Amino acid sequence: MPYYGFAYIVAQAAPVFPRIKEFLNAARAKFSPEELSEIQLYSWIEIKSLGILFRFNFQDYRAGYLQWFSVWEKELHLRYIELEKLGEKERTDILDKFSRTSDMKFTGAYDFDLAVSIIEAKLKTAEDLRKEPRLGTRLKVVFNTEDSFYKEYSTNLSFGGMFIRSKKKPPLGTRLEISFGLPDKEEITAVAEVIHVVDAEKSEGLNCEEGFGVRFVEFLDDGKKKLKDYYDKLTKIREKDDKQFLDLFKSIKE
Repeated sequence: MPYYGFAYIVAQAAPVFPRIKEFLNAARAKFSPEELSEIQLYSWIEIKSLGILFRFNFQDYRAGYLQWFSVWEKELHLRYIELEKLGEKERTDILDKFSRTSDMKFTGAYDFDLAVSIIEAKLKTAEDLRKEPRLGTRLKVVFNTEDSFYKEYSTNLSFGGMFIRSKKKPPLGTRLEISFGLPDKEEITAVAEVIHVVDAEKSEGLNCEEGFGVRFVEFLDDGKKKLKDYYDKLTKIREKDDKQFLDLFKSIKE
């Protein structure tokens, strides 16, 4: 169904997380599903920012709807992007950047309060446990529990830890020996501690990966150097992509 889309960027979102929850819930209460078909939420942990995409059905959209948003725009210092006024290529590019560069994406009829709380917790964890940005990358990961041996995949990686997509989720605080191979065929083994768990119910309700996050406690052999070399290479690629992403918004008024 054709829709009228516009998006907001919430830079440095941490201080206004409670109001963001109120904003999202108020929008859902204000507009019917026939009018506002979907609200997509994106997060960029590294730059502590959120992206919010509103999809209104064209046949129900009214220009006056934007007046309702104006109060929130001023309070939360939202950066407004009216997608329908952009060319098709630029609009597609922005939406692609939202999806490809974000750490988490929430779509459908998800729980706004829970989604924002998860983003807030991830941001706090990132600040507490690491300084390095977490980079999206898919690597084969092997880990052992007391009773089984598992082969899974990571969905992101930092020099301080990784998130492992898995239906088997060890309890918080569990220490595991994990091994993973880098694209250049280097193998790394480390002791890691479970610091974050996303169960099946939370994963299904929020359209995010089911699994668990770990922080690296100790590397075996020269694993730390191998990871640093790989991480530095990924960081340069990510920095270039982030610059291209942020350049899209230079013309948007604060």
